[in-house]
Amino acid sequence: MKASFVGIFSVFLIACSARAQGEAHDFRAVYSGGNGALEMTLEYSVDGNLKGETKGQDMWLLRRDGVNYFVIPQEDGAAVLDTRIMSKLMRDVMPDNLPLGEVPQLEVVEAGETEINGREGIGYRLAGAPPGGPFFLVMSNDESLARLGDAMLAQVRSSVKLNPIAGNSFDNVLQIMATGAPISYAGADLTSFEMVELTPSVFELPSEPLDEAASRQLMIERRMIPSEKMELPSFDD
Repeated sequence: MKASFVGIFSVFLIACSARAQGEAHDFRAVYSGGNGALEMTLEYSVDGNLKGETKGQDMWLLRRDGVNYFVIPQEDGAAVLDTRIMSKLMRDVMPDNLPLGEVPQLEVVEAGETEINGREGIGYRLAGAPPGGPFFLVMSNDESLARLGDAMLAQVRSSVKLNPIAGNSFDNVLQIMATGAPISYAGADLTSFEMVELTPSVFELPSEPLDEAASRQLMIERRMIPSEKMELPSFDD
């Protein structure tokens, strides 16, 4: 499975409503990290549709009408994967005896005020991380970023839901993300946020989503899932 598949950009978004006061607008936000090696662009419409692209990745996320898709360009057009089908196929290949459910929490703790590209926020580090190290998460209470907060919270919720072994590991992170908008997340800082007017074509599916059989074949080809059901190793003598 590709490393980015269930990471920051794996796979995104449940339906959400804006917390911001006043008139809502389409927006475009850019997160950047690793000295420019990571760059993620989110385009979010007033009615909750979203397009997300990450530099260097050969697929992008598209959310429309409350459903999340991955769009994968190909020589003969673009293939569209429905994340609901993807999630089922990922679970289908998990070992029968895999202990799913309660898993260790990814715990983050408040670590003081900080500033990211001129925006003030509260920094959080992974529990047990040394003081003075990089923040895992920086949250802003700026109301002008409230819709960005909604979108990013929904993104992470959707990624966790897609991952068959995530369980409740992100509950602590999700609780903190519900308090505002992340101006830094997992090493990527918010570098640009602007109100824009997006055309409906931005969120159009380039083709009909693949059915379960075709989705399975494509995911195997791209090594998102193995061709056979996985088994836990035996430690018997």
